[in-house]
Amino acid sequence: EPMTALNPVKTIGEQVAEGIRWHTGANRTDAEARARAILDRVGLPEKQFPLTRFPHELSGGQRQRVVIAIACALKPKLLIADEPTTALDVVLQAQILELLRDLVQEDRMGLLLISHDLAVVTDMADRVTIMRHGEVMETGETARTLSEQKHPYTRQLAEASVHVPERRAQPTESEPLLEVRDVVKDYPVR
Repeated sequence: EPMTALNPVKTIGEQVAEGIRWHTGANRTDAEARARAILDRVGLPEKQFPLTRFPHELSGGQRQRVVIAIACALKPKLLIADEPTTALDVVLQAQILELLRDLVQEDRMGLLLISHDLAVVTDMADRVTIMRHGEVMETGETARTLSEQKHPYTRQLAEASVHVPERRAQPTESEPLLEVRDVVKDYPVR
């Protein structure tokens, strides 16, 4: 959850610049310039999202972009994304996944995506490892592993991810479900 990952009393600029200063020894001005550049890159342009904004002033998707900016500011070789789309609506999920895909491709970094959402995994991952209670159940190329489902737990996950709750059939009778007669709503005078 990006709201808990960010410090509520520090601006987004301070939080992105902090890692840059700490790990590179850059001065404040240079670190802020680099912070501004990465925030622009993740879709938070200066005009609408100045460095002086606080996390509570941003939406969930915007906070997630700040967290991604912090993670990518130093151009790591491997980006670990643990449930990056949790608590985001479907549109924001798609935007965040596309952003991650672009950053990984542009910076030529690896992505370790941790997710319970098999649709996200299928869309994003070349290879998948199915784990249960910290133990590897199955691993391999994503499309093959998820289509063959050799391990029973992989089958359970696949079934659960496409499960649609049963709905009761709509009544076919033309009779009303409820009839009300002689109803009066009274407002007593005080």
